[in-house]
Amino acid sequence: MQSHNSSRRDWLKRMALGLGVCAAEGALLNNAVAAALSYDASSSQSGLFTPQQRAVLNAICECVIPRTDTPGAADVGCAEFVEHQLLVVFASDTQQACQGVLQTIHQVSTNEQGKPFASRSVAEQIALLEKLEAMQPPFTHLEYGPFKQLKNLIVFGYYTSMPGATQELTYQAVPGRFVGSVPLADIGSAYSSKDYY
Repeated sequence: MQSHNSSRRDWLKRMALGLGVCAAEGALLNNAVAAALSYDASSSQSGLFTPQQRAVLNAICECVIPRTDTPGAADVGCAEFVEHQLLVVFASDTQQACQGVLQTIHQVSTNEQGKPFASRSVAEQIALLEKLEAMQPPFTHLEYGPFKQLKNLIVFGYYTSMPGATQELTYQAVPGRFVGSVPLADIGSAYSSKDYY
């Protein structure tokens, strides 16, 4: 009888813990969704980044999702969206890490080429960012994590923007029957994030 009661007690504890974790995750998700829904580019005046850091972030947006026959990430205001999300959703340590990586990118660019990151050619910018992703000196794992966070937010912002969701991707309200393997050339664009990079 003792073992039955203790196992029941353990089960109830695990259940309570599981419900608590679900509630916490739900609260965090609701906060992120509420922040995204509250974002208005025309009235959003955030003060997280310096003008120099904003210029670096805007150039990164153009490198991550460049303009093609559809607007790029910089065109749809992803830099402002990223700054807003960082201010409203993320903790101060994440904000500071993202500020730090943007500042480091600027300093490395200035030290190597004698000009700011935003003033370099796109090919030079991409080469420097690839160096960061490979964690080649002077970059380390300390810059890699925040840079990946910034890229994730850029992609999230772009594919939830009107041009990203309706021009880059194809939205089908009723997609029809499931076909497991179809050549992309037959359907054109797909309703998915495709990939982050």
